[in-house]
Amino acid sequence: EQTTVEILSLAAGHIGSCADYLRRTVIQLEARNIRDATLWRLQGKVAAYLRSLQSGTPLPAPTMEIDYACEG
Repeated sequence: EQTTVEILSLAAGHIGSCADYLRRTVIQLEARNIRDATLWRLQGKVAAYLRSLQSGTPLPAPTMEIDYACEG
């Protein structure tokens, strides 16, 4: 799950970041009375990861391998 958090925190495309898309998704689901505990947990971890980046708190070394072949 840490790899997923790192990818969602750092990835972005032409219309925005994955982190923002996740945040907007959980908010819209909640507005429709759809509560997905897994998505909320993931959202919380992504938010914490981003806060740690902004605060300068040292992070563990990335566990993901970036595959640039997926860019498009």
